[in-house]
Amino acid sequence: MVEMGGKKKGSVSRRASKYVIPAPERYFYASMTVGAVFYICYCVYRDSIRYDGILNMYDFEQGWPLLGREKDISNFEWHFWYGMFWTLWPWYLAHVVLSRVVDQNAKQLKAVAFLSLSLVSICKIMGWKPVLLILGHCVVIYLSTFMGSCVGVWSVSLALLTTINVEVSVTLMKTLVEQDEEESLFYLMVFTVALANIRCTSFCVEKCWGQRDLADHRQTNKQIYKQQDSKVEHELGQKILSQDEALRKTQTDDVKKKTAERDKRGEGENVANDTNTTMSLNFSFMDLLVYIFYLPLFFTGPILTYNSFQKQFNSLVVPLPWTRVISHGLFTIRMIFWAFFNEFIVHCFYFSALQHNETVIKSVSLWTLAGIGYCQGQFFMNKYVVMFGFPAGFARIDGFDPPPGPRCISYIYLYSDMWKYFDQGLYSFLKRYIYIPIGGSHAGRLRQFLGSVMCFLYIFYWHGAEHYIFLWTILNFLGVFLEVLGGIISELPVVKQFETEKLSPATVQRIHALLAVPVFLISCFSIFCFFGGRAVGYIFFERLIIKGWLTTWITLTFFLYCAIMNAMEINKWQETHTNK
Repeated sequence: MVEMGGKKKGSVSRRASKYVIPAPERYFYASMTVGAVFYICYCVYRDSIRYDGILNMYDFEQGWPLLGREKDISNFEWHFWYGMFWTLWPWYLAHVVLSRVVDQNAKQLKAVAFLSLSLVSICKIMGWKPVLLILGHCVVIYLSTFMGSCVGVWSVSLALLTTINVEVSVTLMKTLVEQDEEESLFYLMVFTVALANIRCTSFCVEKCWGQRDLADHRQTNKQIYKQQDSKVEHELGQKILSQDEALRKTQTDDVKKKTAERDKRGEGENVANDTNTTMSLNFSFMDLLVYIFYLPLFFTGPILTYNSFQKQFNSLVVPLPWTRVISHGLFTIRMIFWAFFNEFIVHCFYFSALQHNETVIKSVSLWTLAGIGYCQGQFFMNKYVVMFGFPAGFARIDGFDPPPGPRCISYIYLYSDMWKYFDQGLYSFLKRYIYIPIGGSHAGRLRQFLGSVMCFLYIFYWHGAEHYIFLWTILNFLGVFLEVLGGIISELPVVKQFETEKLSPATVQRIHALLAVPVFLISCFSIFCFFGGRAVGYIFFERLIIKGWLTTWITLTFFLYCAIMNAMEINKWQETHTNK
């Protein structure tokens, strides 16, 4: 899907694979970007103190005594998961201990042991009713695979996804959780059901593909056998007609030899069939449950598609030498650091509480408004570094290789790259099960466009199918579409010739950066809608664009241009060091 934006990026990187911008100019862009970030963050800090008295009191709780400040808890997702991880880590640790014991003593019981501990821990945390609901979803989607149709699987999957988007079923689901006045357990249930839906879809589509491939393999075997039999009969007939009675003994020996060779080949095919049959056993209902309820990745992900999970789960036992133990320990310390850093941020910068008060964001300065938007995006990235990284670290001890956490959004200027590198598990799911089956990038522009539309429609529906999600999705698609259009234009022979013959590589990079500014702005406003809803997104658009004077537009364009140029240089630096 995100390959749509690759051409535009490629046109820049091919012309500017080395540093073509003079060093003083690069330092200027870096200093302007860093200076602007520091200033807008200072404005957020200043106004966090200034407006503290009029912000919603329920958005705060008592903070760390050392800082002497209240803690902003209005970012529900981070507040919930930060507390939840303190509940989860003993279960994660128990899973690691169980994993090492089973791998070394009874590997044949690995699946049963994993599933048993997972069900016990999840029932303890969520209750047995939500677990039963997820099991029901698993049963229904699994039964759909017996139709042998991926379309059937997708239809059932989307129908079940509808149950968390429709008010009637949502009301019924709320009865499954008890003593949940703040609806935190309901949020956890919906969150895990949505993730389970993705995993079920991955498993069942892979199962349908496996059934199709097995049927094709058997059909191919029948054709091979038929061709081999016809060939042997033909050769026998020719020899009978051309040789006399004295050579028939030799002919008979030759027939026996060929028949033995054919039987030998047939045995090999039967072995292949047995292998495929064994592979099909990896799609049992038990395998589905082990995949869905794999404890380290169950609650927050990241998403690991079933083809990857199956290969890694069935791999050999991964030893734990001291080097790996130290590596895992350092990674865990890193995640703990970022978790406490995020906690420190919400003690000092009340950007989330400020955004929730429409009166305040209508009155703060434009610098503070820009700072609120920047802090929301950066904190969203930091949040998922921990939410993906902490459980992924425990999965790596098991020998899994889950998708890495999000890249820093400060140097991502193409929104297609944002989709590709923020949630790489979701990106892999969309690409493997939606974008490529529809046609991908090798089936023409129309199929590529249709595949992208279907991916974004699924994103909209999976995230909740609400109005602000729709705006976010539309703006995302528009941004990626404009990147594709820019990539197509930049690949035109007349454009490439003009860039090569008339412009220097540095000038080409500057032009591309300037053209990327409006696309980058679209992505920013989509994020504002996603974080604050339609009303907040409109306030940002109204104050920065509609009511913004020429000075505001020039200032905004200048700093975004500097940020994009700086991001280009960082990307080139990363490519240079990666290729070494």
